[in-house]
Amino acid sequence: MTIRISDTLVGSDYKTGRYIIYTGMELGFLDAFKALKECERRLPDNKLYNGVTVRRANWTPELERINGAWIDGIAVFPARRESLTDADIRDNGWVMRGAYIPSEARNRRNVGLLVIPEELEVDGRSVIVHPRSIRMLHPFIQDNFQEGRPDKETEFPLASDPARLALRRLLHGNILMYNSLVLRRLNGAGVRPIGRWSHVINEHTVVHYVDVSASPDIELAVSFVREPILRLTEKKNGNGKHESLMRLFRYY
Repeated sequence: MTIRISDTLVGSDYKTGRYIIYTGMELGFLDAFKALKECERRLPDNKLYNGVTVRRANWTPELERINGAWIDGIAVFPARRESLTDADIRDNGWVMRGAYIPSEARNRRNVGLLVIPEELEVDGRSVIVHPRSIRMLHPFIQDNFQEGRPDKETEFPLASDPARLALRRLLHGNILMYNSLVLRRLNGAGVRPIGRWSHVINEHTVVHYVDVSASPDIELAVSFVREPILRLTEKKNGNGKHESLMRLFRYY
């Protein structure tokens, strides 16, 4: 499949200067991954998606293009209240080999994995995930539609401290807070590509969903990352250190 690359700029993360570019296409995750790989592109990661959609003052019409979009990552997790082991995790034809599961993640409660795929191998009716990188997520949220706190490295929502969550619910009821991150998950074990959705209450109040329950075959928006090109001009400041004077961006 040849992906159509449009020049639809959705937005940028002001912290990193990285941009999300919308392709104008909606595909299942496997087709999206392979099409972008042919173009030497990747889906935006969860942290970049948050930088473009969550960490901003207001919701803009451009963001609707990626409201319902795949990101670069597959969540691997056991059934509720269970643990990962050295056994394969299987989920409707998607497979994470037990050999890839880190030893520190095995036989521990409330642990999941965020897998960035290097390759998705189609073997008959199965899709086998070969990781580029794996991040252990702990404590992994156990209940569906649960609000979480962002992991420092990936900003994937993790389970909140029960006492803190109880206090917030006492003060605010079940109303989700401004720019909340909410996990949608299966009750059973999952090997699920990650989708992102947002429920726009108004331009200043949005609930953001990290979805690891949707079918990989569902057609969601496909976008990719535009990396910044840094050009450093060496200039001594008062402390004799060097500072960056210019950051230039290039589309393709």
